[in-house]
Amino acid sequence: MKKPLIIIALIFALCLSGCGADKYDEEVFRDTGELKARLGERFLYPDPSAAGYEPGHTDIKGYHYTRTGTWDYNIDFHDYAYGSAEVNEEVYRLIEEGLPVVVYIQVRAFEQKHRASKHFRGREFEFGVYKDLLEGSQSNVWDIGGVAVAYASGDTSAGSLLGFLDPVTFFVRDDLQEKFDSYNRYMAYAAFFYNEIFYTVEIQVNAPSDDSMINETADMARALITDMIE
Repeated sequence: MKKPLIIIALIFALCLSGCGADKYDEEVFRDTGELKARLGERFLYPDPSAAGYEPGHTDIKGYHYTRTGTWDYNIDFHDYAYGSAEVNEEVYRLIEEGLPVVVYIQVRAFEQKHRASKHFRGREFEFGVYKDLLEGSQSNVWDIGGVAVAYASGDTSAGSLLGFLDPVTFFVRDDLQEKFDSYNRYMAYAAFFYNEIFYTVEIQVNAPSDDSMINETADMARALITDMIE
């Protein structure tokens, strides 16, 4: 009886040591130029100005997998800084004038040679969403430079996009909160493979109710991705 138990214990130990996610080191970068210098030319790098947007803040993290020497990255472009009312004056000006506010643009890249970690929604989950969009309808696919880019966009004021993308909520200056709360929340999601690296793009724009904002948010994603690819 002892021998089968020993074998089971050995298998369990091997899975603990080798079946899980690879170890990675997290690095923070000041800008996409610094990220590119570290990761190299094999990756695509987003420029939010291609989408007509100049962010107030940029957060960039790279995840370097030590076993394979490969990377994931996570880039957030946004205007609003949490807990820092004094640096949100441009956002307040936009709301005062009844103009759209870009809550965030997020771009992520996943290399395929490592066992991805769980530092954000997993690569396999994202790829499943991409595959479902591709197979769902050709109206969900852009052809950008010969690359199939699957996407979805919508008004998420009363729900989520694709069943998992919930809009970000934040509080603004007291005298503007009611006006900002009346804004609708528009989101776009896109994903694609390029040179065996998997990319996802998410955008949220809060704006006064206007059905055209659904397409405008999607157009921002398309312009950003077009600039990355071409």
